[in-house]
Amino acid sequence: MKRETITIKTPSGYEIEIKKWLTGRERQAINLKVLNNNNVDADGGEIKLDKTSLFELQNELIKQYINSIKDLDGKKVETDDLLEYLLDTKESDYNFVNDEINKLTKKENDDLKA
Repeated sequence: MKRETITIKTPSGYEIEIKKWLTGRERQAINLKVLNNNNVDADGGEIKLDKTSLFELQNELIKQYINSIKDLDGKKVETDDLLEYLLDTKESDYNFVNDEINKLTKKENDDLKA
């Protein structure tokens, strides 16, 4: 299935292609990561995240949204784990990608509420 993507450029110059939206399967992978690693209050429906789980959740979001990365020479990064590649870039690049994905996630959640 061909999907809409956007390309963002990090402060250092990496080109990151990210998906504009997730499939149900991708969202399930994220939800399973949360549910498998945390306590869920069945009565109140609240999920209590520990600090480690917040990082795992954000990493899973990044994994699901990133489609491809071009390095500083403009060459497509060939790896099975784009998250690991991104984690090895400068913190400012990681934070930039993280912020852009959070904006997409917020928009997707806002669209569901509308």
